[in-house]
Amino acid sequence: MARVSRSWLFCVPLPYICKKMKTYAPLLLFLCFLWGCTNDKDTFYSLTVEIQPEEGGEVNYPTGPYKEGQQVSLEAVPKEGYVFAGWTGTVSGDANPLSLVMERDQKLIAHFERKTYALNVQVQGAGRVSEQVIRQGRLADVYPHGTLVRLTALPDSGWYFEKWEGAVSGSENPAEMVVDKPSEVTAVFQEDGPVDIVWLDSDKPLYVTELRTLHFKVVYKSGKEVTPDPLEFTIAKTRGVGEFRKEGNQLRVFRGGRTWISVNYGGFSKEFQTDIRGFEVVEDYDEFLKTPAEGASLVVPVVVINYLPTEDGINLDMNRAPDDYWQLQYSTLEEAKARINGELRITKFGIEEGTRYRQFARQERVDPYVGIKVVKYFNVYELQLRWDMTRLPYRRIDYHDLFAKLGMEDLVNNHGVKEVWINMFNKENFPSVVNSPYNDVATYYWIPESNMSSPVTGDISNSYREADDLPVYNHTYVVYGNSGHRGADTNLHNRGHQIEAQLRYIESLYNPNGEGGWLFWNHYVGNPVGSSQVKPSGRVGMTHFPPNAVEDYDYDNPNEVRSDIQDWAPLGGVFSMVNNQLWKSRQYDFNLTHTYYTRGNRHFKDYRNHAELKWLIYWWQTIPGPSNGLTYQGQPLTNWWDVFYNWDEVIQSSGDLVKRNNARKGEVKMQGNFPVCTHTGLKPLGR
Repeated sequence: MARVSRSWLFCVPLPYICKKMKTYAPLLLFLCFLWGCTNDKDTFYSLTVEIQPEEGGEVNYPTGPYKEGQQVSLEAVPKEGYVFAGWTGTVSGDANPLSLVMERDQKLIAHFERKTYALNVQVQGAGRVSEQVIRQGRLADVYPHGTLVRLTALPDSGWYFEKWEGAVSGSENPAEMVVDKPSEVTAVFQEDGPVDIVWLDSDKPLYVTELRTLHFKVVYKSGKEVTPDPLEFTIAKTRGVGEFRKEGNQLRVFRGGRTWISVNYGGFSKEFQTDIRGFEVVEDYDEFLKTPAEGASLVVPVVVINYLPTEDGINLDMNRAPDDYWQLQYSTLEEAKARINGELRITKFGIEEGTRYRQFARQERVDPYVGIKVVKYFNVYELQLRWDMTRLPYRRIDYHDLFAKLGMEDLVNNHGVKEVWINMFNKENFPSVVNSPYNDVATYYWIPESNMSSPVTGDISNSYREADDLPVYNHTYVVYGNSGHRGADTNLHNRGHQIEAQLRYIESLYNPNGEGGWLFWNHYVGNPVGSSQVKPSGRVGMTHFPPNAVEDYDYDNPNEVRSDIQDWAPLGGVFSMVNNQLWKSRQYDFNLTHTYYTRGNRHFKDYRNHAELKWLIYWWQTIPGPSNGLTYQGQPLTNWWDVFYNWDEVIQSSGDLVKRNNARKGEVKMQGNFPVCTHTGLKPLGR
């Protein structure tokens, strides 16, 4: 019977009173309803359980009262010699345990039956077997013949059921058997434990400096799979050259190479082999570097490689990458990456801005001819170096090894990569090295400012032009060596020398002896005709020399000189007096300031009035671009930027700086020997 609350009990007599007082019955019934019956209290129900026969067993269930909606679990536990046969009453069936939802009063009868068959159930290991009669058979002699019995193996904690032996075989659980003769069944339990460790995401290669979050899956003998907290695992190197350490639930890697790693969990160990990469492929690099300048006619695909050696995965290694010219700064890797990125942004802007032909003389915005697009970005932490026979005892990059690891052949042949920018804090006899504990000449290494690989002409660059230092692929590409000690100004400087090398080479094919002066070298740059002197004056100038320079790097000279740089024509344009203010006064719609940090110390580089950087951009804007309208010896000038960037096509189609009708006089040679202004040494900032 359901019951509600004490107020309900209090209102019980009211109906009786209402019957005796017929006159006031309606009023009293209404009061009864308001007073007690509408009181919103919990409703409870009763549960009655009988056991048949009483000696057959017992039923375990929680004591009442039972609130409406409460879920109650009942488990029938047979005594020795009995089995549970089922429930009758308000609920019937053979579920055991039985779950009820109390929505009314319940009355149940638990039925037990005495075993009358010879079924001997044994246990091997730790666990027990639950027996349940599914279907009663006909009596024959001393046991119910044909009785269907369900056997459920219940392993103890830390164990698992493996199989049945005897009258029942296999590993199905629960298992059912028909008892038609004396039988014996054994449930075999085995102690559970891990048999395999799966390192999730192991298909992703580890690389130096990575902080990899660990994810493991453990497989047990029983077949169950769990993903424990990584803190429960121990990890150690068993052999190999890689180095790492476990930091909480992460693995920090700081040395590459083939490595064997042992992972232990719960006394079970598994060894993993991995080749820790000495580089990482960066996906989320600066969007500006990925995006060519708007309106560009020619998109130049570029690969960026930053060399950032480290001993601990956190800091730049000062022995392999001294991070400043005058005094070591001990940068962290993240600081060095940010520093390089800031300089690359300004470098990219300067290149693109420099291809806006004569923008300095126009009010309307001129589209750049070239747009730089960085298509692949690598951070390299380990480099293979080799002795440089041209600059002993220095060493330099083994490009064949590095480019093979980075897949450079595919990038050049199939993705059109024309340039590779390698940024590094190379090690030479700078003050910061000489005055440090790391001044070992045997560890010095350098990188050429520019270096070319070409299947057409060979190496035409500002380097020692070795034939085999770079891998040769199907297309020409240029490698620029950018100094991390310096910045965007030097990056542009290196490109200036590459421009000089290529334009000087191609014009020599038509005028090998320089008769009457070379168009680029003499009439454009301004070097004296017929002289080996490299000191231009009065014309456009070159990388080292603005028109008014009296020595190398004389970018900030205020003295005026007569020059036609603002309106250059091969045989002379409009001349005017110019000095450093001509290029320094130019303003650009781009942030030319760069703030970076070393060990938390703030450094500020301001290119807004940087004489060299602004000279190079201005100088490049004088280089004849598309639709330049200039002629030489009665023939129109070509787009020199097209010559520079589409080297293979121009060489193979007999192109030149002029749209000529006559044939070449010189022969295209591999590793051409020609005069070019080399600038292989480093000079300090503020020179």
